[in-house]
Order: sequence, then C-alpha cells, then structure tokens
Amino acid sequence: MVGCIRCNDSADGTHAARVGEVSDSCRRTGDCKRPLLCVENRCVEPKVVNPLPAASDKPTMAKLPKRIPRPILVGGCLEVCERPEDAVRHFITQVLQLKRDEDAIRSFIDTSLLVHNRTHHGDEWAELFLAHRLIDRSESIERWLKAWLKWADLVVDPLDRRYDAAAVRVQFQDQSQYVIDYHRPDLQDAPSMRPLAQVWRITMEKRGLEWLVASIDDESKGIRSIP
Repeated sequence: MVGCIRCNDSADGTHAARVGEVSDSCRRTGDCKRPLLCVENRCVEPKVVNPLPAASDKPTMAKLPKRIPRPILVGGCLEVCERPEDAVRHFITQVLQLKRDEDAIRSFIDTSLLVHNRTHHGDEWAELFLAHRLIDRSESIERWLKAWLKWADLVVDPLDRRYDAAAVRVQFQDQSQYVIDYHRPDLQDAPSMRPLAQVWRITMEKRGLEWLVASIDDESKGIRSIP
C-alpha cells in the first residue's frame, strides 16, 4: 500500500484518501493527467475512503409532525350510533347500568343542541365553547348529566335494567331526526326527586355519521301511552 497523499499512515490507520493504481513517473502533480496525483514520483489515482452517497432522484419526504390527540367535544359514540335504533338501544342500556360509565353516556348526547324539557343547555354550552371556556363547559355538562341520571338509581326491579324494546315506540323518523316515546321503568319513591312522566319523549338528530340525543322531555305534564 502506497502512503497517504498529505501524510504518512497514522497510528490508527485513518487518513483522508488512499492511492489507487500506479501510472507514469512524475516530479509534480502537473506532470500527471487529471485526475491523477503525483505521489512519491508516481502518478496515482486517488480514492476517497468515505465517499459521499450518490444523489438520489427520489424526492425527500418531510416527516409529518406528530399528531396531538384532541378530546371529542360533541358525540363520540362512533359505530354503535350510526343507526338511530342502535343509538337509542345503546344509550338507554348505558343509562340503566348500576355501574355507569358517564363518559360513554355523554358520547351519545349532542351537547351543542341538547334541550332538557324547556332548558336549552346546548346553547349555553356552545357559548362557553366559543368563549374558549372549555373547562367551565365540561363541568357544566358533567353537573347536568349527574343530576339527570339520579332517576336511574331508583329503578325498582333489577330486571328493568335490561333494555326492553317494547318500552320504545318510534313516533317520527326521517333522514335527520328520530323521535321516540320511552316508557321508563317503575321507580322508588324519592321525595327529593322532581316529578317525572311515565312516558318520555326523546329526540335523536343526526350529526355527521352519529345519531345523538338532541332533546329529552321527561316532565310530568301529561302521560302519553304506548299501545
């Protein structure tokens, strides 16, 4: 092996370039044909130890920024509420459980529209969202949901905690709205509980691919009948 162009071999054996095949004799690099170099009076072909990688014709793809998970503010029941009848069944089933998942129940509610009896909670929650008061909005929804769910703790018969299709009667249906009357289970007497109708009117509305609860009328202002 012929020595380095600019130095003798170092102790660790590293250097900028190594020589290749020997050619004509020379006294200086100008005596050699390009790109040969004059090393020890010989024209040699330099070889780079660590050549740069060849340029690629393929375009360089920039890495996409990591996706930041964001909370779902309205709905979130996804495939279980893509059909209105499924949405009703899953919503009522979740509500009647002794060990309820309030987040799951909330995912069936259109919190941008919800009307409970004559109170337009959805309008209030939408205003809080527009004011960027997301914590206040979330806390208000949670307070309403906990208060509304108190009736489900008073179900008398454990068997009534199962979904009963006979307790649901469809009153109206089109491509954007699904209205049912729901005959609730019998409840224990609770003096602190507000009066509730025996049959409720629940309206589901379509939001994207999901059917969500848009209004609940459960006040004791006249009992409907389910034949």
